[in-house]
Amino acid sequence: MLYQDGQEVLRAKLGEPQELAELLNRFAAHTEPDIEKFEHAVEEFKLRVPDLAKGLVQKIEHAHKTD
Repeated sequence: MLYQDGQEVLRAKLGEPQELAELLNRFAAHTEPDIEKFEHAVEEFKLRVPDLAKGLVQKIEHAHKTD
């Protein structure tokens, strides 16, 4: 029996190689919802880094000119 996210997802007989392979594949491919959200946030942050860096460079340059 395979449970994911608190629900039964699949039942497999140990004597049935195809069923067991399917269960193991689902187990290995599963991503917890919290992890999935975190990975999505990381991808969004990667997209924002160049703009954040440009803004920081501008602030540093401005500080060098005015201080």
